[in-house]
Amino acid sequence: MAYDKKAGYDKVTRLPDLTFGGLTFYHVRAEDPETWIDDYGTVSDGQRVTILWQFKRELVDRKQTDELINQVMPTFEPSS
Repeated sequence: MAYDKKAGYDKVTRLPDLTFGGLTFYHVRAEDPETWIDDYGTVSDGQRVTILWQFKRELVDRKQTDELINQVMPTFEPSS
């Protein structure tokens, strides 16, 4: 997914890689006036794996999104 001003995103940040389920994921964080976005991705057994989180800014703040993501992402396990 392209995250840039042309696509309507005000802020895009490439965060440090993280490891979940023994796999290293990239992490891109973006936002537009209405949405918080966290995009994680990796390659497992030759297949691209993407986990995309999108939250409406009117419903949650960034701290709440981080709390949810930080609870769920560590439970990731690649399929066998």
